[in-house]
Amino acid sequence: MMIETREDMINYTVSRDKKLIEAFTNPKVYTMIEGSLFEAVEI
Repeated sequence: MMIETREDMINYTVSRDKKLIEAFTNPKVYTMIEGSLFEAVEI
C-alpha cells in the first residue's frame, strides 16, 4: 500500500489496528499478521 498523504497514513494505521484487534480476539487471524503485532505488544 502506498502512503502519500497524512490521510493515507491515518487510514493505514486504522486498518492495521483493526487487524491487531482481530488478532487478539480471534486466534485464527493471529497467524496471518506479520511482525507488526509483536511490535505493538512491546510498546
